[in-house]
Amino acid sequence: MTSAAFSPGGRRIATSSDDGTITIWDAAHDWPIKALSGHTDLVDTAAFSPDGRYIVSASDDGTARVWNAHAAPIAVQIGWAEAAQFDPLTSTERDALGLPRPRDLRPWPADRTRCDEVAAAPYDPDRHAAGVTIDSIVVDVATRACARPNGQAAGLDDPRTLYQRGLALWAGGDRADAQRDFAAALNLGYRAAAIDSAELLLQSPANAAALRRAVLLFERVACGSKRGSIQPRHPL
Repeated sequence: MTSAAFSPGGRRIATSSDDGTITIWDAAHDWPIKALSGHTDLVDTAAFSPDGRYIVSASDDGTARVWNAHAAPIAVQIGWAEAAQFDPLTSTERDALGLPRPRDLRPWPADRTRCDEVAAAPYDPDRHAAGVTIDSIVVDVATRACARPNGQAAGLDDPRTLYQRGLALWAGGDRADAQRDFAAALNLGYRAAAIDSAELLLQSPANAAALRRAVLLFERVACGSKRGSIQPRHPL
């Protein structure tokens, strides 16, 4: 740092640096809220204008610059950053910014399996990982991860793994075996299997029995969603 100056009112600080940048800080929380770059050499000094709207800087590159000093509050900037990316800020990023962990963050069980990580459905209320969409499943990876261990009898299948194996099979185009696993998981009480079993029935050659079965499964899902437990992927 080569210089530091308070804004009128003392709510912000402008610092200059030998890396050619100027940083605006929130004085109350010691947070950087805006970085200004454009000089090509050490910045000797930076100071606010009397009305606090601008910053003037002088550099060893032989230039002086005037900058817009407006900076959105840090909470607003974080909101922008979160909206601009697919995933929200990670816990590591939040820790680095000094932010508390979100209260609505769902912690995933430490004993989650590889099958959970590569084949869980994002709409499954009983999943143990964030989940991936059906078209994002890496079929060979998910099929291996969710395969029944050698020597394990079919009756000992975990219903969540059964369901996720069905998703992996469906992603690979094996609809018959996928439907078999969805039905088995549903018989063991695994709720999300009703969604995919119904959708597979609707994608099969049309017949009255399949349509009736799909409607019954979707009604089962709808009754569950009224209790806040599950939502279908597509509106009915």
